[in-house]
Amino acid sequence: MKKYFMALAAAVMVCSSIQAQRREMSQEEREKMRTEMVQRQTENMAKELKLEGEAKTAFMTTYTQYLTELNEVSAADTQRRNRNEETKADKMTDEECYAKIKENLDRQEKQIEQSQKRLEITKKYMSTLLPTLTAQQLYKVFGERQRGFGGAPNFNGQRGNFGGGNFGGGQRGNFGGGGF
Repeated sequence: MKKYFMALAAAVMVCSSIQAQRREMSQEEREKMRTEMVQRQTENMAKELKLEGEAKTAFMTTYTQYLTELNEVSAADTQRRNRNEETKADKMTDEECYAKIKENLDRQEKQIEQSQKRLEITKKYMSTLLPTLTAQQLYKVFGERQRGFGGAPNFNGQRGNFGGGNFGGGQRGNFGGGGF
């Protein structure tokens, strides 16, 4: 029993130190991580689509731009809510309750605006790739990816596919993406 408790304590300590490191990343480190992730995703997608030569090069350039634009929209105005603050209605004043309601509505409005921007970006890049990719390849880029993990990497600490409601066609998470 003591070994079990020690293992559990060690696991908690490791997880908390990872979280602390994640919070302490500088803007430069986050940007580097975003760039590396976009590059890996682009390479993996090109490999999955079995592209070669000029088609691969053109696709990688376009897809990198697409993911970068999606990430910029998503990271632009994201506000992390302080989950440690007291938010129980019975412990807040009327003014605090009204302020929280307004804050939630403002956040939802920003999320809708971001979803609209992501949709426009997706449509733009879909039309750009339409002449060079087959319908099946386009579906792998814009169809499966949109449903599978929200269409783009989530570099700004948002929750991704966990929660976030159901925005259009069963697509989950912070990236409503672009249906076509």
